[in-house]
Amino acid sequence: MSEENKNNEELNDEVSGLNEEAAETAGEVSEADGTAEASEAAETADAAAEGSEADEVSETASEPAAEEAETAEAAPAKKKVSVKLIIGIAAAVAVIAAASIFAVNSKNWFNPYTKDYIDVDGITIGEIADMQGMELSDFLAFYDLPEDMPASTPEKAAFYTIPAGKYAEMNGMEFSELAELLVWDESITEETTIGDALDQTKLINYVGEEQFEAFKEEFGLGDEITGDTLWGEVRNIVDTKTKEEYEAAQNPTEEPEEEPTEEPAENTEEDAEAAAAPAEATEAAAATEAAAE
Repeated sequence: MSEENKNNEELNDEVSGLNEEAAETAGEVSEADGTAEASEAAETADAAAEGSEADEVSETASEPAAEEAETAEAAPAKKKVSVKLIIGIAAAVAVIAAASIFAVNSKNWFNPYTKDYIDVDGITIGEIADMQGMELSDFLAFYDLPEDMPASTPEKAAFYTIPAGKYAEMNGMEFSELAELLVWDESITEETTIGDALDQTKLINYVGEEQFEAFKEEFGLGDEITGDTLWGEVRNIVDTKTKEEYEAAQNPTEEPEEEPTEEPAENTEEDAEAAAAPAEATEAAAATEAAAE
Protein backbone atom coordinates (compact mmCIF):
# COMPACT_ATOMS: atom_id res chain seq x y z
CA MET A 1 0.00 0.00 0.00
CA SER A 2 1.33 3.28 -0.86
CA GLU A 3 1.88 5.94 1.67
CA GLU A 4 -0.67 8.17 -0.02
CA ASN A 5 -3.42 5.62 0.35
CA LYS A 6 -2.48 5.08 3.95
CA ASN A 7 -2.86 8.76 4.63
CA ASN A 8 -6.27 8.77 2.95
CA GLU A 9 -7.53 5.93 5.11
CA GLU A 10 -6.37 7.66 8.31
CA LEU A 11 -8.07 10.85 7.17
CA ASN A 12 -11.27 8.94 6.47
CA ASP A 13 -11.09 7.30 9.88
CA GLU A 14 -10.73 10.72 11.57
CA VAL A 15 -13.67 12.13 9.59
CA SER A 16 -15.80 9.13 10.51
CA GLY A 17 -14.90 9.59 14.14
CA LEU A 18 -15.76 13.21 14.01
CA ASN A 19 -19.13 12.36 12.43
CA GLU A 20 -19.89 9.84 15.16
CA GLU A 21 -19.00 12.40 17.84
CA ALA A 22 -21.20 14.97 16.14
CA ALA A 23 -24.04 12.49 15.95
CA GLU A 24 -23.73 11.67 19.64
CA THR A 25 -23.61 15.38 20.49
CA ALA A 26 -26.71 16.03 18.37
CA GLY A 27 -28.53 13.16 20.15
CA GLU A 28 -27.67 14.56 23.52
CA VAL A 29 -28.81 17.99 22.44
CA SER A 30 -32.06 16.50 21.12
CA GLU A 31 -32.68 14.63 24.37
CA ALA A 32 -31.98 17.80 26.33
CA ASP A 33 -34.36 19.74 24.16
CA GLY A 34 -37.02 17.06 24.66
CA THR A 35 -36.51 17.06 28.39
CA ALA A 36 -36.74 20.87 28.51
CA GLU A 37 -39.88 20.86 26.42
CA ALA A 38 -41.42 18.18 28.65
CA SER A 39 -40.48 20.13 31.72
CA GLU A 40 -42.02 23.29 30.30
CA ALA A 41 -45.19 21.39 29.37
CA ALA A 42 -45.42 19.95 32.89
CA GLU A 43 -44.95 23.39 34.39
CA THR A 44 -47.64 24.76 32.09
CA ALA A 45 -50.02 21.95 33.11
CA ASP A 46 -49.30 22.55 36.79
CA ALA A 47 -49.93 26.25 36.33
CA ALA A 48 -53.19 25.50 34.54
CA ALA A 49 -54.23 23.13 37.31
CA GLU A 50 -53.36 25.71 39.94
CA GLY A 51 -55.36 28.29 37.99
CA SER A 52 -58.30 25.92 37.78
CA GLU A 53 -58.12 25.23 41.51
CA ALA A 54 -57.91 28.96 42.18
CA ASP A 55 -60.95 29.49 40.01
CA GLU A 56 -62.84 26.77 41.86
CA VAL A 57 -61.85 28.30 45.21
CA SER A 58 -62.89 31.70 43.93
CA GLU A 59 -66.22 30.35 42.72
CA THR A 60 -66.77 28.48 46.00
CA ALA A 61 -65.97 31.59 48.01
CA SER A 62 -68.22 33.72 45.84
CA GLU A 63 -71.23 31.40 46.18
CA PRO A 64 -72.10 32.40 49.84
CA ALA A 65 -71.62 36.04 48.96
CA ALA A 66 -73.91 35.64 45.98
CA GLU A 67 -76.48 33.85 48.13
CA GLU A 68 -76.27 36.61 50.77
CA ALA A 69 -76.68 39.22 48.06
CA GLU A 70 -79.71 37.41 46.69
CA THR A 71 -81.14 37.11 50.23
CA ALA A 72 -80.48 40.79 50.86
CA GLU A 73 -82.24 41.69 47.63
CA ALA A 74 -85.14 39.38 48.35
CA ALA A 75 -85.61 40.53 51.96
CA PRO A 76 -87.03 44.01 51.18
CA ALA A 77 -89.43 42.46 48.71
CA LYS A 78 -90.69 40.05 51.35
CA LYS A 79 -90.96 42.86 53.86
CA LYS A 80 -92.97 44.97 51.44
CA VAL A 81 -95.33 42.11 50.71
CA SER A 82 -95.69 41.42 54.44
CA VAL A 83 -96.42 45.07 55.27
CA LYS A 84 -98.93 45.35 52.44
CA LEU A 85 -100.60 42.16 53.60
CA ILE A 86 -100.85 43.42 57.18
CA ILE A 87 -102.23 46.77 56.05
CA GLY A 88 -104.74 45.02 53.82
CA ILE A 89 -105.91 42.75 56.66
CA ALA A 90 -106.15 45.68 59.08
CA ALA A 91 -108.17 47.68 56.57
CA ALA A 92 -110.51 44.74 55.99
CA VAL A 93 -111.01 44.26 59.74
CA ALA A 94 -111.72 47.97 60.16
CA VAL A 95 -114.30 47.90 57.37
CA ILE A 96 -116.00 44.83 58.85
CA ALA A 97 -116.03 46.39 62.33
CA ALA A 98 -117.45 49.65 60.98
CA ALA A 99 -120.11 47.76 59.06
CA SER A 100 -121.07 45.80 62.18
CA ILE A 101 -121.31 48.96 64.30
CA PHE A 102 -123.36 50.65 61.60
CA ALA A 103 -125.71 47.66 61.35
CA VAL A 104 -126.23 47.59 65.12
CA ASN A 105 -126.65 51.33 65.63
CA SER A 106 -128.18 52.49 62.36
CA LYS A 107 -131.68 52.48 63.85
CA ASN A 108 -130.46 54.63 66.72
CA TRP A 109 -128.49 57.04 64.57
CA PHE A 110 -131.22 57.42 61.96
CA ASN A 111 -134.29 57.03 64.14
CA PRO A 112 -137.08 58.56 62.04
CA TYR A 113 -139.26 59.05 65.10
CA THR A 114 -136.99 61.44 66.99
CA LYS A 115 -137.36 64.20 64.37
CA ASP A 116 -136.34 67.48 66.01
CA TYR A 117 -137.86 66.67 69.38
CA ILE A 118 -135.92 67.58 72.53
CA ASP A 119 -134.96 64.68 74.81
CA VAL A 120 -136.28 66.19 78.03
CA ASP A 121 -135.41 63.60 80.67
CA GLY A 122 -132.97 61.20 78.97
CA ILE A 123 -135.33 58.26 79.53
CA THR A 124 -135.95 55.83 76.66
CA ILE A 125 -139.04 53.76 75.94
CA GLY A 126 -136.95 50.62 76.48
CA GLU A 127 -136.31 51.73 80.06
CA ILE A 128 -139.98 52.64 80.60
CA ALA A 129 -141.06 49.22 79.29
CA ASP A 130 -138.64 47.55 81.72
CA MET A 131 -139.92 49.65 84.63
CA GLN A 132 -143.47 48.62 83.77
CA GLY A 133 -142.47 44.96 83.43
CA MET A 134 -143.43 44.89 79.76
CA GLU A 135 -141.79 43.65 76.61
CA LEU A 136 -141.00 46.45 74.18
CA SER A 137 -143.39 44.96 71.61
CA ASP A 138 -146.23 44.98 74.17
CA PHE A 139 -145.40 48.54 75.17
CA LEU A 140 -145.52 49.72 71.57
CA ALA A 141 -148.80 47.92 70.95
CA PHE A 142 -150.39 49.39 74.08
CA TYR A 143 -149.71 52.97 72.96
CA ASP A 144 -150.36 52.27 69.26
CA LEU A 145 -146.76 53.12 68.45
CA PRO A 146 -144.97 51.82 65.32
CA GLU A 147 -143.69 48.26 65.64
CA ASP A 148 -140.22 49.21 64.41
CA MET A 149 -139.68 52.02 66.92
CA PRO A 150 -136.26 51.37 68.56
CA ALA A 151 -135.95 50.87 72.31
CA SER A 152 -133.55 53.84 72.36
CA THR A 153 -136.28 56.29 71.31
CA PRO A 154 -136.56 59.09 73.89
CA GLU A 155 -139.75 59.17 75.93
CA LYS A 156 -140.74 62.62 74.64
CA ALA A 157 -140.33 61.56 71.00
CA ALA A 158 -142.47 58.49 71.65
CA PHE A 159 -145.14 60.66 73.27
CA TYR A 160 -145.31 62.94 70.24
CA THR A 161 -145.65 59.85 68.01
CA ILE A 162 -148.79 58.56 69.76
CA PRO A 163 -151.85 58.85 67.45
CA ALA A 164 -154.21 61.68 68.33
CA GLY A 165 -157.08 59.20 68.71
CA LYS A 166 -155.08 57.19 71.28
CA TYR A 167 -154.12 60.41 73.10
CA ALA A 168 -157.81 61.30 73.41
CA GLU A 169 -158.55 57.83 74.75
CA MET A 170 -155.74 58.12 77.34
CA ASN A 171 -157.39 61.34 78.58
CA GLY A 172 -160.84 59.75 78.77
CA MET A 173 -162.16 61.61 75.76
CA GLU A 174 -163.50 60.89 72.33
CA PHE A 175 -161.39 62.15 69.49
CA SER A 176 -164.17 64.47 68.37
CA GLU A 177 -164.22 66.08 71.81
CA LEU A 178 -160.48 66.63 71.77
CA ALA A 179 -160.61 68.05 68.27
CA GLU A 180 -163.33 70.48 69.32
CA LEU A 181 -161.47 71.50 72.48
CA LEU A 182 -158.24 72.28 70.62
CA VAL A 183 -160.07 73.71 67.58
CA TRP A 184 -158.57 71.35 65.04
CA ASP A 185 -159.69 71.37 61.44
CA GLU A 186 -160.57 68.34 59.38
CA SER A 187 -156.94 67.83 58.25
CA ILE A 188 -156.18 66.37 61.68
CA THR A 189 -157.53 62.84 62.09
CA GLU A 190 -157.32 60.11 64.71
CA GLU A 191 -154.26 58.69 62.93
CA THR A 192 -152.39 62.02 62.99
CA THR A 193 -149.63 61.89 65.59
CA ILE A 194 -150.30 64.06 68.60
CA GLY A 195 -147.00 65.83 67.90
CA ASP A 196 -148.10 66.96 64.45
CA ALA A 197 -151.58 67.80 65.71
CA LEU A 198 -150.33 69.96 68.57
CA ASP A 199 -147.81 71.70 66.30
CA GLN A 200 -150.85 73.04 64.41
CA THR A 201 -152.67 74.11 67.58
CA LYS A 202 -152.83 77.74 68.66
CA LEU A 203 -151.33 78.50 72.06
CA ILE A 204 -154.49 80.21 73.27
CA ASN A 205 -156.38 76.96 72.67
CA TYR A 206 -153.69 74.65 74.03
CA VAL A 207 -152.65 76.61 77.13
CA GLY A 208 -155.92 78.39 77.82
CA GLU A 209 -156.67 82.07 77.90
CA GLU A 210 -156.43 82.37 81.67
CA GLN A 211 -153.02 80.67 81.85
CA PHE A 212 -151.53 82.24 78.76
CA GLU A 213 -149.63 85.15 80.37
CA ALA A 214 -148.30 82.96 83.19
CA PHE A 215 -147.19 80.43 80.57
CA LYS A 216 -145.26 83.10 78.66
CA GLU A 217 -143.58 84.35 81.83
CA GLU A 218 -142.63 80.88 83.02
CA PHE A 219 -140.86 80.02 79.79
CA GLY A 220 -139.46 83.46 79.06
CA LEU A 221 -141.50 84.12 75.93
CA GLY A 222 -141.51 87.67 74.62
CA ASP A 223 -144.27 89.94 73.37
CA GLU A 224 -143.88 88.55 69.85
CA ILE A 225 -145.60 85.39 71.11
CA THR A 226 -149.36 85.81 70.96
CA GLY A 227 -152.40 83.59 71.42
CA ASP A 228 -152.39 82.87 67.68
CA THR A 229 -148.81 81.56 67.78
CA LEU A 230 -148.77 77.85 67.05
CA TRP A 231 -147.43 75.37 69.59
CA GLY A 232 -144.95 74.10 67.01
CA GLU A 233 -143.24 77.51 67.01
CA VAL A 234 -142.44 77.43 70.72
CA ARG A 235 -142.34 73.68 71.38
CA ASN A 236 -138.56 73.33 71.48
CA ILE A 237 -138.21 76.49 73.59
CA VAL A 238 -140.61 75.04 76.16
CA ASP A 239 -139.06 71.57 76.06
CA THR A 240 -135.51 72.96 76.39
CA LYS A 241 -136.56 74.95 79.46
CA THR A 242 -138.26 71.85 80.88
CA LYS A 243 -135.07 69.83 80.25
CA GLU A 244 -132.95 72.37 82.13
CA GLU A 245 -135.33 72.34 85.09
CA TYR A 246 -135.34 68.55 85.12
CA GLU A 247 -131.54 68.33 85.11
CA ALA A 248 -131.30 70.95 87.86
CA ALA A 249 -133.72 68.94 90.00
CA GLN A 250 -131.68 65.77 89.40
CA ASN A 251 -128.40 67.47 90.30
CA PRO A 252 -129.14 69.97 93.07
CA THR A 253 -126.30 72.25 94.06
CA GLU A 254 -125.69 71.99 97.81
CA GLU A 255 -124.58 75.19 99.47
CA PRO A 256 -121.80 74.67 102.01
CA GLU A 257 -122.89 75.09 105.60
CA GLU A 258 -121.39 78.07 107.38
CA GLU A 259 -119.52 77.20 110.52
CA PRO A 260 -120.52 79.34 113.53
CA THR A 261 -117.86 81.80 114.54
CA GLU A 262 -117.12 82.33 118.22
CA GLU A 263 -116.65 85.93 119.23
CA PRO A 264 -114.10 86.52 122.03
CA ALA A 265 -115.70 87.65 125.27
CA GLU A 266 -114.95 91.22 126.28
CA ASN A 267 -113.69 91.77 129.81
CA THR A 268 -115.78 94.59 131.14
CA GLU A 269 -115.70 96.11 134.58
CA GLU A 270 -119.05 94.55 135.34
CA ASP A 271 -117.71 91.11 134.48
CA ALA A 272 -114.73 91.72 136.76
CA GLU A 273 -116.96 92.82 139.64
CA ALA A 274 -119.27 89.83 139.12
CA ALA A 275 -116.27 87.52 139.22
CA ALA A 276 -114.91 89.15 142.37
CA ALA A 277 -118.24 89.03 144.26
CA PRO A 278 -118.14 85.31 145.11
CA ALA A 279 -114.60 85.71 146.46
CA GLU A 280 -115.59 88.63 148.66
CA ALA A 281 -118.57 86.69 149.98
CA THR A 282 -116.34 83.74 150.83
CA GLU A 283 -113.87 86.00 152.67
CA ALA A 284 -116.70 87.63 154.63
CA ALA A 285 -118.06 84.24 155.66
CA ALA A 286 -114.62 83.14 156.84
CA ALA A 287 -114.23 86.30 158.88
CA THR A 288 -117.62 85.76 160.50
CA GLU A 289 -116.73 82.21 161.49
CA ALA A 290 -113.42 83.38 163.00
CA ALA A 291 -115.17 86.07 165.05
CA ALA A 292 -117.65 83.50 166.43
CA GLU A 293 -114.85 81.30 167.62
